[in-house]
Amino acid sequence: MKKIKTKALAVGIVAFMVLFTSCKKEQGTQGAQGPQGPAGLVTAYSNGFIKGSFSGTRRDGTIFNESFSYSVYWDVNSSVLDSVGVGNFVFDITRGTDILSQNTARLQINTASPTSSTALAGYLNFVYVKSIGANQLFAFATSSSVPVTFSSLSYNKSTGLYTGSFMANLGGPDNNTKNPATITGTFQVNIKQVYYFTKHVSATKVD
Repeated sequence: MKKIKTKALAVGIVAFMVLFTSCKKEQGTQGAQGPQGPAGLVTAYSNGFIKGSFSGTRRDGTIFNESFSYSVYWDVNSSVLDSVGVGNFVFDITRGTDILSQNTARLQINTASPTSSTALAGYLNFVYVKSIGANQLFAFATSSSVPVTFSSLSYNKSTGLYTGSFMANLGGPDNNTKNPATITGTFQVNIKQVYYFTKHVSATKVD
């Protein structure tokens, strides 16, 4: 009788192990990695331009005279007018050639009023890169916030059209050639005016 009970117990254990093994989930082999998704897109726009020419001498003594025309932008703040105080308005304009290119020009123009034909002050950031042969690049860049002379400024409040001319006489420390250089150009863009509203709340004394 004891042998029968022991045998029955052993059979029961085996049956339980078979049942447990059959119910256990086994992890399958890892599948192949899927293809990489498309790169994110940055929308580029073309409106207006900053164009002109620049000249000077490279570090190796070679004289250069190049022209540029930048008309592409990627940010809503690339053509804006803002007021920074009483009698002080700032036009901020940026244009380039391509989202992947370093070629850009940024003009900042301070005026006494939006319709002033002359500027109180002006600044230029400028980068120009060009292939000049196998494994060779010509790169010209101004230092940050180079003073610029602006003239013939014209702003139409109704249409937003803003035009003008500029010239920058650069000293050696103002550009990467370390030699004097000159940039002259014109611009034409449609400006978006930025408004900031400040609500003044007067305190009411309660007795």
